Amino acid sequence: MAPSHGPLHRALPFVLAAAIIAQTGCRGGPASPPDAALPRYVALAYTAQVDSLELALSALAATLSSSNSTAIHAAFRQARTAYKRLEYLIEYDDHARANLYNAPLVAVVDEDDHSRVITPRGFQVIEASIFPQLSPEFRRTGRAEVEHLRRVTSVLRRESTDTQLRPWRMPFDAARMELARVATLGLAGFDATLSKDGLRESAEALRGVQTSLEGYRLAMQRRNPAAWSSLQHSLTSAIAGLDTVLAPDSFDRLGFLVQCIKPVAKGLADLAGALEIGTGGDPSVWREGATDVYAVGALDSRWFAPDYAPPPTAALVALGRRLFFDQRLSAGGRRSCATCHEPGRALTDGRARASVDAGHGRVRNTPTLINAGLQRAQFADQRVAYLEFQFEAVMANPREMGVSADTAAGVLSTDTALARQFAQALKPSGLNITGQRLSLAVAAFIRSLEALDSPFDRAVRGDTGALSPSARRGFTLFMGKAACGTCHFAPLFGGTLPPVFLESEPEVIGVPAGKAVRGARVDQDPGVFAVDRAPPHQHAFKTPSLRNVAVTAPYMHNGVFQSLEDVVDFYDAGGGNGLGMGLSNQTLSAEPMHLTDQDKQDLVAFMQSLTDTLSVRAR
Repeated sequence: MAPSHGPLHRALPFVLAAAIIAQTGCRGGPASPPDAALPRYVALAYTAQVDSLELALSALAATLSSSNSTAIHAAFRQARTAYKRLEYLIEYDDHARANLYNAPLVAVVDEDDHSRVITPRGFQVIEASIFPQLSPEFRRTGRAEVEHLRRVTSVLRRESTDTQLRPWRMPFDAARMELARVATLGLAGFDATLSKDGLRESAEALRGVQTSLEGYRLAMQRRNPAAWSSLQHSLTSAIAGLDTVLAPDSFDRLGFLVQCIKPVAKGLADLAGALEIGTGGDPSVWREGATDVYAVGALDSRWFAPDYAPPPTAALVALGRRLFFDQRLSAGGRRSCATCHEPGRALTDGRARASVDAGHGRVRNTPTLINAGLQRAQFADQRVAYLEFQFEAVMANPREMGVSADTAAGVLSTDTALARQFAQALKPSGLNITGQRLSLAVAAFIRSLEALDSPFDRAVRGDTGALSPSARRGFTLFMGKAACGTCHFAPLFGGTLPPVFLESEPEVIGVPAGKAVRGARVDQDPGVFAVDRAPPHQHAFKTPSLRNVAVTAPYMHNGVFQSLEDVVDFYDAGGGNGLGMGLSNQTLSAEPMHLTDQDKQDLVAFMQSLTDTLSVRAR
């Protein structure tokens, strides 16, 4: 059953605007500065939306007393609709609270206490108990989770007056983030994998954004009425485009991104310009002026660097490049970073597992360093957060570089020309070369290896002819039927979760020890479990970026698959459990996808369209 969009919903923004006028004494425009009226609007809108959510949750609780699946599904969808219209503000305010409403259906290990496993709560737990049909435990599970949601919502109710303290730019920032969330997670159905309501719910999320932005109406109509009208038209068109989807799996995501999301992003940029909304005080992954998560230069790699990392100047990047190829960084001067990360192989080595010295310790497939600076965690087992730490770990590994960063710094300190280059790049550090300064320089170079100008990127930015029809269908499959986009998140197509890019949950997919066949054994590498000893992470690994995946074979942490076709076949079968492994903690669905041969060809064509090695200068 579709949610109601009756007269009350359509009138809400104008009712709230009238309430603001009544409170501020405005006649034809604000009598006081715009930022005096806006917080009142936000508070009123917030309160009204919380009211709707409370009512919808009460209705869902009442419906759970029956066994009428049609009525329960309808009540659930109404409650999710109410939440989605609030999502822009809840996510902006506190992502941890948002997880109390809408956590993914995977156990999360506490970062500070690895013995503590956080079970999912909220809407997705209810969804799993009622879709595709009612489970035997639906009533108990549903009631427990609805009561949980009502308690969380009661806290929202008590805190609603705090919204009057919001800064002038808050609705803009929240809208920008929600637009990015729709354009990445929403189009993939990330949080509606069972109900298949991802596209419909994305329309509701955009309705919430439209309501939020109404607070700028009076100011925009004075400053740039044409831009305001264009933004409203773009939002209305995007919502209508999602409302009318009849077949979600075949919905043309690329067309929607170009024809609907891109104009809304431009409208937000025009709004920010007209109202002189400057940079916010808090650090952000977004570069100033960016509103479209797919746009050139939208994301700032410094967001993924430690606080002590200096700005990546040309001098620092050049120093890091020089060090990357310097064999003096290894024991005996036998290898450099480029030994395994070869520029001619898209910064990989083409091997199933890296070629390292004899000894103890796990050996894994060498990942590309292209776009490595845009990831929340490093190494296949995610054991470090920053490239600086990764460099230091590789240096100290006796099977790789075999010397500590500090020891290597001592060797390089006798090179007076290099010492002068350090002094120039890391002012005012002087001529001293230290292990930490080595790590800063090499990490700055790796962060410079961004390559985000693939055929897909050009297509999503407006040149849709840059994608073949097969690759375009493949993107639709990737974000739809094949559900690849629920783990490999656009636009980076890795495991770092947009639009805030703070989280990177590892996945258990059941990578086989040998080429996947019935009866295959899981590869014995414990993955993240070796780092945190948390049972849910047994055989869990970081979800790597698929950018340049067509030129970085072989695949998986053990290089078990030689081609993308092999990888697609593995996923189509349901991963390790689909092959009969019986992994209790597999996070990948074990249900076969039943992809056709054409589907598989299209998926491979899309992944090939993510190739861009020309944008980086590794030498």
